[in-house]
Amino acid sequence: MGEANQIAGAVQDLADERVVYALVFSCVEHHVEQLDALMQEKVTAQDCAKADSELAGNLTGILCGALPEHFKPVPGWSDGGLGKFLRTHFADEISALDPEHRAIFEKDDEACVFFAVLQLQKAVSELIARENEASVEDAEMSGRRVHDFCSDWAKLFTPSIASV
Repeated sequence: MGEANQIAGAVQDLADERVVYALVFSCVEHHVEQLDALMQEKVTAQDCAKADSELAGNLTGILCGALPEHFKPVPGWSDGGLGKFLRTHFADEISALDPEHRAIFEKDDEACVFFAVLQLQKAVSELIARENEASVEDAEMSGRRVHDFCSDWAKLFTPSIASV
């Protein structure tokens, strides 16, 4: 989460969609770098899984306000509102889980944020796979698709006036 963590030492506001966009984009970069390292046999699949798990935990913590010295939490959003919103947004995916796991997500707001971050990581993997199949001539459109992807996820994680 390098550059997304701090720009000139300033505390980043999680109410700013551009800040959340940078966090999502750093997630895409992380996965591309991990895949590249795996393909070059610099890391193992287990190393990638561990790094992905750490990234999911870190991003969840950031979105839930755990690093206020770097990311300004949004009252009513970072402290539970986001989890409640995501519980509704991912209702179908959560309801498809086994009862034991579903119960966790039905009562724990931070767990819902973690679930959503895992959904983001899955979507990033799918995006990378699709874009790897795109032709070189399609590079500009590929960049646009990655931008739109990051923008859509940033909107999902950023509070709107209606959601707070």
